[in-house]
Amino acid sequence: MTSQLFVGEDHTAKYRLYRPGYPKELFEHIRNYYFDGKSTDEKIPLAVDVACGSGQATVDLSS
Repeated sequence: MTSQLFVGEDHTAKYRLYRPGYPKELFEHIRNYYFDGKSTDEKIPLAVDVACGSGQATVDLSS
């Protein structure tokens, strides 16, 4: 018999509550790397968040 231990809205909410987020500087660093240090308001056309958990970094990557 199998069981699913880490699924459901309750588990996701607790994960999000207790897992720290990433600093904004990390995403600025990613943008600077992608745009080769050029200042721009453009968005990165595609970013992949592998093993995204509850998607905390995914939200920041998409903005």
